[in-house]
Amino acid sequence: MSKPMKAEVAAPSIRFDVFNIKNFKGSDGMDHAEWRKIGAAFPNGDGKGFNVVLDLVPLDGKLTLRAYEPKADNDDA
Repeated sequence: MSKPMKAEVAAPSIRFDVFNIKNFKGSDGMDHAEWRKIGAAFPNGDGKGFNVVLDLVPLDGKLTLRAYEPKADNDDA
């Protein structure tokens, strides 16, 4: 009896932007957050993980991944 063929797993077509978020108190006394984009994450070919490419390494070691959303085209001409 032959072995059943293994089904290939399709990699999801999603990308993530990688951010480091710095919380601080502004001169207005209010709490603020600065989102610094420091890289991107892409799915592996087998769909079982991600490759993370960083342009900077955060000192606090905290990364936040958010689904990539292309900027809207604001050409109203």
